[in-house]
Amino acid sequence: MKTMTLVKIGAIGGILTCSMGMALQYKLSNNVKQTEFYKESMNLVRHNKAAIHFLGEPIKDATIEMVNSNVNYLTDTEGKYEVKLKGSKQKGKLYIYIKKEKNEGIQNFKLDHVELELKNQPDKRLLIRNEKHNDEYPQF
Repeated sequence: MKTMTLVKIGAIGGILTCSMGMALQYKLSNNVKQTEFYKESMNLVRHNKAAIHFLGEPIKDATIEMVNSNVNYLTDTEGKYEVKLKGSKQKGKLYIYIKKEKNEGIQNFKLDHVELELKNQPDKRLLIRNEKHNDEYPQF
């Protein structure tokens, strides 16, 4: 076999591997976005006056980077997801913490708390919701 033929086969294989990885990333991210806890979290941040004040409207979410297991993970009892947000004023990250209910499956995870980190203040977080106290914070 000629060297050029092997190079072409390798290039096609590399492109297919990258494409499949990107498709899997999109599918996993989309699965999380279809859950009730994700929809509830996005609804909370989009209607929170403090989040609107700092980020600006409209607040848009990006694809969740599922390959980063240090930031985004799901165990038998809990999970955490980091969602990049973009508003008209600045960018931020929404941290969604979930706890498992008694039943099985990802749909049986419920919100524990939700935090917002702003790009210009990465050392501080705005607590949007805390299930332990059944509260939503702050509304200005």
